[in-house]
Amino acid sequence: MKAFVIYNPAAVPRRDWPVIAAALKTVFPRCLTMASPERGQAARLVRDALRDGPIPRSWRWAATA
Repeated sequence: MKAFVIYNPAAVPRRDWPVIAAALKTVFPRCLTMASPERGQAARLVRDALRDGPIPRSWRWAATA
């Protein structure tokens, strides 16, 4: 199974994100994460993921591991 995780970097302290990402990777090894720092961006990213499937087009240039 592939998981997409969209997170708000302002809501998660920078030092905590690597720990959270590592925990997600243990459950979902093929997990793709994407920060959503702009207002309304998370909704667009979800729409892209639902429309485009496994790796949304808009994520290809900015996906983080």
